[in-house]
Amino acid sequence: MDLNINDENERSCIIPFWPYSVGELMEREKEKDDARLLVLLFVALAFLGAIFAAHLDMRYAGITRLLWIVPFALVPLFVKRSAPSQLVCDSRGLRLETIAAGTVSVKQRLNWDDISEIYLTERKAKQRVLDQYICFKSKKGHTRDSYQSATRHVPCPHALLKIKLETIGTAAHWRTLVHSIYKWSSIEVKGVDADLFNNLNIDQKAPTYTKIWLDAMLAPPQRHLITALNNGVSIKNGEYLLEDKLGMGGQGSAYLARTKGGQEVVLKETILPLYVESRIRRQALENFEHEARILGSLNHPNVVKLIDCFVEDHRGYLVLERIKGPNLAEYIAKNGPLGETHAVPLGLAMCDILSYLHGVSPPIVHRDFTPDNLILRPDGSLTLIDFTIAQQSADTATANVMGKHAYLPPEQFRGKATPQSDIYALGCTLYYLLTSENPEPLTCSHPKLVRDSVSSAMDQVVATATELEASKRFSSAMDVRHALSNI
Repeated sequence: MDLNINDENERSCIIPFWPYSVGELMEREKEKDDARLLVLLFVALAFLGAIFAAHLDMRYAGITRLLWIVPFALVPLFVKRSAPSQLVCDSRGLRLETIAAGTVSVKQRLNWDDISEIYLTERKAKQRVLDQYICFKSKKGHTRDSYQSATRHVPCPHALLKIKLETIGTAAHWRTLVHSIYKWSSIEVKGVDADLFNNLNIDQKAPTYTKIWLDAMLAPPQRHLITALNNGVSIKNGEYLLEDKLGMGGQGSAYLARTKGGQEVVLKETILPLYVESRIRRQALENFEHEARILGSLNHPNVVKLIDCFVEDHRGYLVLERIKGPNLAEYIAKNGPLGETHAVPLGLAMCDILSYLHGVSPPIVHRDFTPDNLILRPDGSLTLIDFTIAQQSADTATANVMGKHAYLPPEQFRGKATPQSDIYALGCTLYYLLTSENPEPLTCSHPKLVRDSVSSAMDQVVATATELEASKRFSSAMDVRHALSNI
């Protein structure tokens, strides 16, 4: 391994941990918040005590001064309860430091002589590289407290210290850490490669979105532009030039843009909150990253393609292919309800899209499969867009209730969406195409009751797809396709 060791006279190196990282180092955030509240409480009590003592007698002036000292005496307690901010390496060993309230505190110190082995935890199936840990094993076969106590559920036996790679964040920091270990110790490092982070880049085929987190969390806490972007503005160092605003929503806008190479693209913007709790900010960034991850993993001619994603000025941007044509809601509003000769081919295309999404592992449930999110191209093909609330999970964890209510089945209202929830929405969309009316919420739909020209076979397909009990619906999108093919 080519190490490119730094200057031998360098006394130490510092590896800062990510601010607001989603890694294990931030598991104590609640403790930090509690410590802050404790300090504020004592400040308030000291202020009230000072006023009370001043009204009683000047003889209590000494007590008043003592009360004012108490909150500042709690600063070390606050620092001690804060999560580590950085790792410092030098010739003697490693130390975890916390920077808080203007104070630097050493949370844990390890001498090289105390460490018998340094290794990377084994990567499990489907596990991200950044979810692995670099572990520092003790010669004495026991662990220490402090940082260990927050991560005991991670398999890393006899480790004096373990650090999640996600908290290191960048390739430069990782190389600095590995080079420092080789420079100042003679310990064998197992499974650790200084170039490990080199392929973890947003532009790679299997992105880890490390750069998204760094750009968002390390940016100055201020937004240069408060309003929506104007035409003619360029972003990402001139890579994209905005030409038109396509729409605006509660979380941001959509823009028509052009790349340096002249390609038309759509920029979907998500405004990330600034002056909120770090938990809320992290959740907004995770939601943005979630949609980017799902879109980046898909490859289907009828699903919108993700070209790029980045964060700039505390706004997240998904760069999507430009799809020309109206959505189905716009098309029906202009042209009226469709006959079955036109509705069936669109229904078959919708089945193919859902079969693909539900066939990946774990299955992807779109949760917003509506006419508004299906674009009808000039060649007559359909493209599914907007994966904002799509869900990909192997479990059945309860999720927030989101989506257009007329297209949501009962289980989705309960936060338990499944692939069959999309089949319900497919049936509702067919109902809309055939009648030009949105279905009644939480109803088994019968388009024949609205338009007599709808055949009984088509009416039965829609009714079966929109059964309120999931067990009575079609079991898969392919079953719907088979039924439509027989009409």
